This record gives sequence, structure tokens and C-alpha cells, in this order.
Amino acid sequence: MLSPSSQLPRLLHSFEKELEGHGTVEADWRAAMHAAVSAVLQRSDLLSRCDHVQAQSRTRESSEEETTSPGSFIRDFIQQLYAIGLIDQAFAVNADPTLANDSGTRLQAEAFEHNCTLEVYLESRLTMELSEEDTRTLLHRIRLDPGSHYFFAQVVRKRFTSHSKSGDLEVLSHLTKMLYAHDFALDILSLHLKITDLVFEALGLLHEYDCETIGDPQTAVSHLGDVVLFIQMVLTKFRSISAPSLRRGSKVLRTDILRSSRAYHPDDLPPDVKLVFTGWFKAIFDKSSEGIDDTILRSTKPQTLLQMSPTLFSQACLARQDGRIDNDDLHNGISYFLGPLLNWTLVGVVHGMLFEVQQRGFGAPVQLEVLQISGKRTQVAISSLHYDIGAIRSIAFQTLAVKKDANGQPMEDSAAAPPDAFLDFPRREIRDAFALARQHKAPRIDVGRCLTITTPTKFLLLLWTELCGAASLGETETCCRIMTFVLIVPRAGVPPLLPLFMYNVLPQLIAAVDQQGGDTSVNTELLATIIAGALSGALHLERALQTICNEHTTALGQPSAVLARKLAADLRARKTTSRTSRTILERLSTSSPFAANFPAFMT
Repeated sequence: MLSPSSQLPRLLHSFEKELEGHGTVEADWRAAMHAAVSAVLQRSDLLSRCDHVQAQSRTRESSEEETTSPGSFIRDFIQQLYAIGLIDQAFAVNADPTLANDSGTRLQAEAFEHNCTLEVYLESRLTMELSEEDTRTLLHRIRLDPGSHYFFAQVVRKRFTSHSKSGDLEVLSHLTKMLYAHDFALDILSLHLKITDLVFEALGLLHEYDCETIGDPQTAVSHLGDVVLFIQMVLTKFRSISAPSLRRGSKVLRTDILRSSRAYHPDDLPPDVKLVFTGWFKAIFDKSSEGIDDTILRSTKPQTLLQMSPTLFSQACLARQDGRIDNDDLHNGISYFLGPLLNWTLVGVVHGMLFEVQQRGFGAPVQLEVLQISGKRTQVAISSLHYDIGAIRSIAFQTLAVKKDANGQPMEDSAAAPPDAFLDFPRREIRDAFALARQHKAPRIDVGRCLTITTPTKFLLLLWTELCGAASLGETETCCRIMTFVLIVPRAGVPPLLPLFMYNVLPQLIAAVDQQGGDTSVNTELLATIIAGALSGALHLERALQTICNEHTTALGQPSAVLARKLAADLRARKTTSRTSRTILERLSTSSPFAANFPAFMT
């Protein structure tokens, strides 16, 4: 876990610069920062929890070289605020007197001894000449020093940009291998720069690289493989980068080629792949072949190798099943892909093999064997597969509401679970979120997992039921926070929930409230609060993406302005027949901030 003191001071610094453009003077900003930090210092309960979490994390992550006891979170935080000029020295020392004689972290002290800045010092240390063990130690020291994270990210960015433009594969190979081999290094980069910029540079190199003029194509392809593994690692780790291509200006680069898992029939291969496929299959799986030579590497583009590899494996499995090659031929061919020369093509291969196993089941023994030998992690997972057929049948029958087996005999425990037992996990997630909110903690709900259990509409209706219970106890604000979190936080692999709520679920809820007897003011107020909070939150998210990330795509399915216009029209159309619609419309129209953001509600 990375400390918040790594990124938050830089975000506040950017915020200060933004405010300066709107007329805020430095003295006012300093006074505000001093007041904010003073307020934080009063929350000893929160700070002690931060220290506890940070100490646990550092105990697990500390390297042998970094044996000094970790400082407190607030001390690190104040130190970083002072270092980038957000608070003055007198205030910093008054808040933490130990800073008066503080010489900084060991990395900062070493940079001072070498008479250079921390960024220059890190640049001089992170070289190809540094051994793997020394590199690992240095990276762990950087990890434990939040003040160095920003400078580490700048060193990586500059080196990545300069060497990708010059096509220096050897340096890029060393840099990318260092990054994908240390997962936390990618976390640091993601906090301090736009990591898609690095991916774009790497993709550009992959698309444009040509091995025809290279003296040693085997080494060049291995180096390029490290760059590809870096891209694949980033795309897998940061699942929000899910688009099939990346764009910079008018230049568009495909990312889907790195995950190509389709196995073609040889006659259906794309023309550029078909030209080299036969030669590659013979070089890899024919025992009379001398293996992969320089000529075949020079004649094959890296993208072609990525696209062709799943088909090579699929055809090798068929050849083994037909007896055209033996086990030794298969294993010898696969061995080429387990080393640095071709291991970067295995992502698509493993996906392709898993698809064939899924389609053929136990009729795919060769594919299972290939998966077992394609990597240590895959081998452990496949070898440990075991099945409790009875339990699987029982769960399947319960899910399908089948009470008798194939012989007409009653199923055991067929009525043990209530009809809505499958909603236990989503309901528990929602109630746990309320428990966190009541403790003044950020609520969290695993929405993705909930939607693997039930449909989005049923999940939102279940959430509404739980919200109504909490709102009746006076927790309307907490309800709004939780629903806003569910509706407007973008999630990989989860459909946008805000349009679904506005178009499908909200009309059902309004109709249900209309049909209630007695006082409906609590539920009506809750609906109005949720609508205002969700649309306002969506608008702020859109502005942030457009301003900071220059992203013009709609992260939530539809722009908030479109949703607001449609909602305003629907509420006006129903206000004569629905008292709930009329009340919500009045509530939103009389909220000046909301109406200013969404003019469709102005009266």
C-alpha cells in the first residue's frame, strides 16, 4: 500500500496553481492550508489508524537495507507539504518540532551528499549497470519514501519518452522489465503521471519496429518482448484502460493485438499472417527443423507474431491429437515460448487454450497439457483442479428450482434455501456499507460481484429497499452518499448504472411511492436527494475527466446533461397524475445550485 502523503501534496499543489488563476493570493492559500492541517492534527483517532495501517504495510514491504523504524503518517505528510511550499517552516516546526533538526530521508540525504537534487540522484542510480539485487533494493527504498515517488515518476517518464523516440531497445527493455517485475512501481507511476502516455509510447514502438535491418534479431525481439510485457501488465493491472485502441491527436494505436486469442483455420488466416505461418509451424514443431533462425525473425512483424501464436498452438494440439507430431515435438515447440524470445506472446495463447478447454471440456486433454506447461502459475492452478460433482449438481438444481432428480426422486435440501437466498451477498454488502458510513468511514460495495449474482435492475431495487429503511431512521445523507457511489463510480466490466437508474428504475420507484399510503415525504425527499447528488456528481466527474485527462468519452454511459433533460421532461409530463413526480420536480427546480448546473430544471 502506498502512503497518501505520496500523491496528496502534489494534488494540493496543483489545486493551489489552479486557484491562483482565479485570483486567490498566496497568503489566503497558506492560511487555509494551515487551518486544514491544524484540524487534521486534532483527529488523533484517525491519525493513529493511519499509522497502524502504514506500519503494517511497511513491515510487510520493508527491504533488508531499510531497517529504520517508519515515521508517522502525519510527520511524512507535513514534511512533504513543507518541501513543496504549501506550508511555511514556522508552522511545520510548530506542528512537529522534530522537523527542526530533520535532514530528510536517507535518499534525500544521499542526494545532498552528492550535491544534486533527488531527481538527478535517482536518475544516476537507476542505470543498466545496477545489478538486479541492487535495483530491487533501491526500488523498495523508493517505495518506503513517499517524498521520492514524484521524482521517480519523472525519471521514468523522461527516460521512457527519450528512448522510445530514439528506438533504443536495450535501455527500454531494462526500464520496462524493472517496472513490470515490481508491481508497486506501476502504482507509483499511476499516482504521478498519466500512465496511458507511457503505454502509447510503447505501442508506437511496437507498431513501428522492424527487425529486417537488425544485426541480432534474437536479442532485439527479446528486448521488444519486455516492452510488450510492460504494456500487457499495465492493461491487465489498470482495467479501466479497456479500449481496443489509444488515441493521441490524429494518431490511433491498437491495443487489442496484445490480447489477440483467436485461433484461425490455416486457410482463414489474414494474408500477412498466412505468408509466414507455415514457416513458423515447421521451425517450431517439426523435429527435422533447425529451429527459429534469424531469417524468419526478420521476416515477421511483432504484431504478426502476437496474432499468429494462438493459431500455432491450436494447430499443434490438433497435430498431436492426429498423431502428426509426438509429445517431444509438442514440448520442444512450446519451450521456445517459455523463454524471453517469445514469452511475450503467451497472453493470447493462454486465453485461446482456455477457450478451447471451455468449449470441449474433458475432450481437450492436449490443451490442458499445454496449459500445465505454459507457466508455473497456470501449472499450479490446472494441477489443483478438483470437482465435487454432488455439490455442483445440488447448487445447479437449487438455482433452477428443480425439486426432483432424473429418476423422479426428491432432491435433498431442495427447500433448504429461501427463494431470495441468492441475494444474501448483495444485501450483506449494502448493510456493511452502512455500517462503515455510520463509523464515519468511506463506504464500499463490490458492485461487480453483486452483478454476477443478480441483474443490475434487481440490485438497484434491493439497494433502494435498504435505503428506505435507513432513511426512516434519519440517515438520508448517508443513503445519498452510498447511492451516489454506486451510480457514478466507473467500474471495469460493469455496465453504466446511472442511465439504467434514471430510465428504468426511477419510474418504478416513483410509481411505488405514489401507491404508498400515509406519509410519503421521507421516501420522496430521499429520491430527490439521490437524483440531485447523482447528477451533480456525474457532472463533476465529466468536468474532471475533460479538464485533467482531456477525455471526452462518456464514462457513465450518457452525459449528465442528457439524463437531466430527459428526467425534467418526464417529471413535467407526469406531474399532474403523480404527486411524487410533482414534489421531486419542485424540489429540484427550487435548488439554485442544481438548477444552475442543469438549466432544464429552471422554472
